[in-house]
Amino acid sequence: MARTLLKRGETIRPDATRELSRFVREHLSLAEDATVSIMEIACGEAECGGSETAILIMRPGFATESVTLKKPVASVTGDDLASAFATYSNSH
Repeated sequence: MARTLLKRGETIRPDATRELSRFVREHLSLAEDATVSIMEIACGEAECGGSETAILIMRPGFATESVTLKKPVASVTGDDLASAFATYSNSH
């Protein structure tokens, strides 16, 4: 489920969170019982451009893990995700 905090006049691609979630699942080879939650939240830092993307991975029996990207959901690329999860992939 995606939660977005947009400024007036901003729009988000409705399928962007689904695409990111699918990429995360495939990239990390997550089991079906894992939950991937992607949220766009307000960010006050200049490098974010007003929004950042938070990704939570919840797997039964493990602590919830998170990754934050300093850009809006619609701007996140596969390369961004691959870089963000490079150390995650090596540790699981």
